[in-house]
Amino acid sequence: MFADGHGPWGGGGRSRVHVDATLRPLKEDEVQDTITVRRLSDYFDFGVVLATYSADAALAAGFDDRAACSWNFSNDSNAEGRLQGQFYPMDSDQTLQVNATFYPSQGGLQTALLLPCWKQKSAAFGYPVSADEFVVYPMVDPLLHVDAEIAFQNPYGYLPGLLYGLFPFK
Repeated sequence: MFADGHGPWGGGGRSRVHVDATLRPLKEDEVQDTITVRRLSDYFDFGVVLATYSADAALAAGFDDRAACSWNFSNDSNAEGRLQGQFYPMDSDQTLQVNATFYPSQGGLQTALLLPCWKQKSAAFGYPVSADEFVVYPMVDPLLHVDAEIAFQNPYGYLPGLLYGLFPFK
């Protein structure tokens, strides 16, 4: 993508990444297995991370998407237009509305990340999951219903930045 206000051939205009998502735990009749947030809520806490970032800025800050659940999004390396995110805790019967608009301050690869997270409520349970900090939910079994709209808009519209100028229209 082009940076916000820095379109092709010196053209201005807004560049943005916008995420609008509604998430809720799957109900027992929506899954074929016995794993649901409600059944696991006695042993685990759940949450979701919504992060938007420029790849170069994330790399420079040491951000790793596999560790996004425990990343401190309030530290100095997180700057508007480079790396933004938030962790949202989730209850077993909660519908969660998350949204973010990211205006990239530098051109290049931009990423929107919506990631389920979990942690044990107590190390005494003995599961191979952290009890100290949230980690990425790694299982194949789905836990959440996600209804999301994610838009990447360059100053001239929704076409990828690399394709601009290759089409027979302005």
